[in-house]
Amino acid sequence: MSSQTSSRILIVDDDPINVDILEEMLEETNFIWASVSSGNDALERIPTFRPDLILLDIMMPGMDGYEVCRAVRSDPSSQFIKIILVTGKGLISERLTGYEAGADDYLVKPFNTQELLAKINVFLQLGRMEEIDTLRSDLLALISHETRTPLNGILGPLEILRMEPHLSEEGMSYIDMIERCGKQLLTFVQKTSLLCDLRRGDPLAPRSDTLRTHLDQIREELSEKIEEKGITMTLEVPKTITIQAEWNLLDMLLKTVMGNAVRFSPESEMVTLS
Repeated sequence: MSSQTSSRILIVDDDPINVDILEEMLEETNFIWASVSSGNDALERIPTFRPDLILLDIMMPGMDGYEVCRAVRSDPSSQFIKIILVTGKGLISERLTGYEAGADDYLVKPFNTQELLAKINVFLQLGRMEEIDTLRSDLLALISHETRTPLNGILGPLEILRMEPHLSEEGMSYIDMIERCGKQLLTFVQKTSLLCDLRRGDPLAPRSDTLRTHLDQIREELSEKIEEKGITMTLEVPKTITIQAEWNLLDMLLKTVMGNAVRFSPESEMVTLS
């Protein structure tokens, strides 16, 4: 399979027979693999071999499989490595100990070859998806951080340029265009920053407030656009409705919905929010 081409698997087992069985199984694939016979050897090999997945025995002299799991999971550089415990210990308590130590799955010997290969493929794909997802989040955070300051440096001086007495009408139109595009980029940066915060799972801080108060404020913020299109915006929302909400987020949602209603409605239209 093409998905197997660059995947690396590390076998950790002190029993040569078990290692031979696993290596024979992997010979039918395009995986790259290596094997070690102890937990200490595994931890020494991981930084250089950089496995995507570890097939790990539990009962080994010295450091056992549980300890190896904990050591791998404590290292941030190994966060995407998937660990499948392949062992003769099959009690529920032993399985739970493995999961608590950081194992992704558990397979009891004697195992079915096709089942193990299926598990390997599933967890390799999952590991790639998690890594891509993390890279995407890091990229979004980087974009948000690195563009905010330059944008402020662009938008700030525009107000000074507007006061230039000898500025032509064409020059003023260029300033308007720069400001409009800069604000669009700034909105994108703000949304990206919000997305990163949400994905990071920051705790929410809900509080009670009247919905109408926020709707009135947002309508006021949109008043210039409303007047430009000759739109009438009516709020059919009682002033007594109180909501427990994370208002920073809800305000952004309401402003987007109301802003889109103004933006995409025909001129001189009636917009009603109820």
